[in-house]
Amino acid sequence: MTECFPTKAARIAIVDDFIASGKTVKTVVFWGTVSYLAQVQYPFLIAFRKNNPTQTCRPYMTTFIYQCVPVRATQAGVDCYGRKVMKFVAQLPFWFIGASGEKYWIQISERDDQSVRPGYNDFRWSFHLRTPNYKSWDSCPALGFDPALTLFEVRDSCEKSAKDMAFELWP
Repeated sequence: MTECFPTKAARIAIVDDFIASGKTVKTVVFWGTVSYLAQVQYPFLIAFRKNNPTQTCRPYMTTFIYQCVPVRATQAGVDCYGRKVMKFVAQLPFWFIGASGEKYWIQISERDDQSVRPGYNDFRWSFHLRTPNYKSWDSCPALGFDPALTLFEVRDSCEKSAKDMAFELWP
């Protein structure tokens, strides 16, 4: 396994919330774009954070469990700018089991010191649309944070609105 640190490895990190089913999560599937196709050969930081019950839609900034994980990637489509959207599949070297009905946050980030261009964002997580009738496992928009742990709302560059990140959790 590759050693990594959740706040130092990522130049900018994105987190999104989900409600745990109580079942074991062994695989994370997510979608995103890369600046160079070679980026898919590098490990991604996948971390799980507990929800902060004293603040609405905020994770605890201390990491619950994390690891740098190799991924398999295939092209899944294109975004509004014509960039290739990749589907990534990560088999977790650890298993995540959240308490059923509890909110958690998942972070998926490139590991900056092991990316195609250190100091630049070479991976961008893809979004899916949040609508008033959207029934999903999550209820908060995605958030970003920098190495100083400053939280900010993430906006879709195509539609300029709050979104949820595209991911699935599998046994």
